[in-house]
Amino acid sequence: MKQYAIGMSTCGELICPEDFLKYAKAGVCKMELSFPCHAYSGIDWAALKRGADSAGVELFSVHLPFSMESNPAQLDESVRQAAVKNFKNIMAKSSVTGAGVYVIHASSEPILDADRPAAMKNAKKSLAELAGFARKMGVRIAVEDLPRTCLGKNSDEILELISAHENLYVCFDTNHLLGEDISAFVERVGGKIITTHVSDYDFIDERHWLPGRGSINWPELMDALDKAGYNGPLMYELKMGRLTPEDFVQNAQELMERRPLTKR
Repeated sequence: MKQYAIGMSTCGELICPEDFLKYAKAGVCKMELSFPCHAYSGIDWAALKRGADSAGVELFSVHLPFSMESNPAQLDESVRQAAVKNFKNIMAKSSVTGAGVYVIHASSEPILDADRPAAMKNAKKSLAELAGFARKMGVRIAVEDLPRTCLGKNSDEILELISAHENLYVCFDTNHLLGEDISAFVERVGGKIITTHVSDYDFIDERHWLPGRGSINWPELMDALDKAGYNGPLMYELKMGRLTPEDFVQNAQELMERRPLTKR
């Protein structure tokens, strides 16, 4: 069975440089930095890089903030431009981490049906500009599939969004698709997937559960990723709660080996 690097997102939580050691000891080798929207301006990116390097953890990706204001699809042009400017500023400041992937939400929500074409047009304009900026930095933008009325709710919309620039790729969130079979999504989007957000759900709404608690057929999904030639990490994105980094690593190993999932 194909082996993937095991990663963890900070999942909207702040992290101290010394925290990386506990992840490394558990077997986590890649991490995504994801913080509360209000916190990005105060992050000491260089300190996080030093902590990760000391622990032997690769800072693989940075999740750009998402909110009504940090929204690439904003219909208000001045707000859209301000969001793009803020994204660029965060990307420039966080470049010291060495992260090669920047994950982005193409929109916030709700989006009315009548506004969807205009929102899609604005999102593509923003993403194209950010992708060009990212190329100059030597990094890539990964557009995340999203649930409900957000842009990117299925493979058609994801492929439309990333058509805006050749430096746009996909972050496959396994618990966001509500109207399309997830294995079919992987088959269709294929080689454009460069990272993941791994968690489980009940097909009703996003839940961010540990794989095995929800309804995903994990052997089938892992087979689809293998067949698509995916070579990025299994990047877990869910709150730890009572779970430990060791639990995430065990779960990932069980996924890759198609074994029963023991942690719920």
